[in-house]
Amino acid sequence: MNPLLEQFLLEARENLAFIDQNIENIGGDDPELLNSVFRAAHTLKGGSGIVGFEAVKRITHHAEDLLDMLRAGKLEFKPVMIESLFNAFDEVVNLIEAAEECGDVVEADESRIDQIAEELSALMGKTTEVQAWTCPFRLESNVERIVNIPMPFLRQFSQKIPFKVGEIDEEFCAKEQLYAIVFDLDESCMVYGNDPLYTLSLIGDKVLGIHSCMGENATKSVLSGFDDPDGLLLRLSMTAFVYATYEEISDALFNFVDELSFAPLDIVTLLQISEGEAGHTLDVLKELSAECSGAIDAFNRLAISEKINNTLPLIGRDTLQSMQLRRIDELLNTVKDADMGLLKSFFAQLPQGNVYVHNALLDDVVSTEAVAVPELGSKTTEINELERIQLKAILTQQLQTLEMLDDDAAHERVLSILENNLKSYICDIPSSFGSKEALINWLRSEISGESSIAVEEPATAAKTPVVEAVPVMAAEPAAVKSYNEPVAKASEVIPAVSSVVERVDSDNQLSSSKKGVIGKTVKVDQESIDHLMNVVGELLVAKNSSRIWRMAFIR
Repeated sequence: MNPLLEQFLLEARENLAFIDQNIENIGGDDPELLNSVFRAAHTLKGGSGIVGFEAVKRITHHAEDLLDMLRAGKLEFKPVMIESLFNAFDEVVNLIEAAEECGDVVEADESRIDQIAEELSALMGKTTEVQAWTCPFRLESNVERIVNIPMPFLRQFSQKIPFKVGEIDEEFCAKEQLYAIVFDLDESCMVYGNDPLYTLSLIGDKVLGIHSCMGENATKSVLSGFDDPDGLLLRLSMTAFVYATYEEISDALFNFVDELSFAPLDIVTLLQISEGEAGHTLDVLKELSAECSGAIDAFNRLAISEKINNTLPLIGRDTLQSMQLRRIDELLNTVKDADMGLLKSFFAQLPQGNVYVHNALLDDVVSTEAVAVPELGSKTTEINELERIQLKAILTQQLQTLEMLDDDAAHERVLSILENNLKSYICDIPSSFGSKEALINWLRSEISGESSIAVEEPATAAKTPVVEAVPVMAAEPAAVKSYNEPVAKASEVIPAVSSVVERVDSDNQLSSSKKGVIGKTVKVDQESIDHLMNVVGELLVAKNSSRIWRMAFIR
């Protein structure tokens, strides 16, 4: 039996025996007797609270209130009060005996406790107290101080955790959850026997990891040893990561649980890592986003991890995206199958180099679940800029899927998302698309903010004026067609070069989206191109003159 519980049960027996002997005389002329019975009830309530015996605490709380009002003269004594108090403390005796038999705190009949509470409250002229459940712990307000802590234990942690923690209620606390517990303890806590490391050891392997750090001043104090010769002052700032029920945690840390702050951890919270250089747009991650989309649909965590590790060497280690990718790689085993689709939103946001922002509506659309989503400017309903960016990211991800995966399954999947999730919210989605190219063109125009119109096939590039030549030998390239025909001027060649440059640039853009590399464009002014064409013209003249001389020599 827990030594603290054992001590409480011994004291409870003594106090209950005193109450039983004296409670029938509380209506007499001896105010000190009433005070003594009140103190005994007060001691019972306090002790039950320390050991977590909530049923005893609740009963004695009402009995204590009634006795307090009698001794303060706020209530007139009535003989019926004695019977009600006897009933209340008899139930406490039953609970104490049950705890002695099993060696632990026992669950009570809640309906019986409600009946006692109602009876005592009525005697005090109060309405029946409704026990409204409240969160038993203090929530950590600054989650950023937690998510940037290294968490190597996540890779071996295979338990599934929520994608997003909802309401924290009694049912939530009764289940095992992943908590980050911040120890904001007075440095003298160990002097009084409250060793946080020892108390954490009481829940054994439910503690996944402990992160501790020490400030500069504390380090100097420890090294000097002058103000703490016995080494009993807690100089560390500690955060423990525990997967357990709140009851298991509070039982182990009961001495100072009220001084701790808790952060229930979920996928969204852990992905909000903000360490690293932000704001770097990396096109190479667009390819990763498209590749991971198919792996997510197949619930292939191993494939996602391989793609991430293949991409990491291509991006700077100091970037925010590098830290984000390492974190999602650690988290893959903790994501439920039903939540895998929601990771697409994370990968869609990744190339922009911003801290991940969870938006439930947009995440649900990406995971192909039918929910209402904000419009992309095709309707008059206003949406904030963040939602607009994220919704465009969804369409961008669908476009990348079509460009990267040349198969009917990808085409059908994108059509399904548009038909089932977005058609009601983007009013100009065509009823059908004649081809994959038409769908790609529509997505491009919608992402760019233009109206959804059919994009014409690119016109055939203008033919470059070519100086034809008469063959000199079978093995040689063509020579000039006419010796008297002038070489094409630079002004005639430039439009053709421009057309070719446009076509090559277009091809490079498509290749960029497929290969995931950052496209590069070189801008050259008109004067430089004219000069280059003049040089080319002179070279052609020199070459043709040489061939004419050779033809004359042969003849």
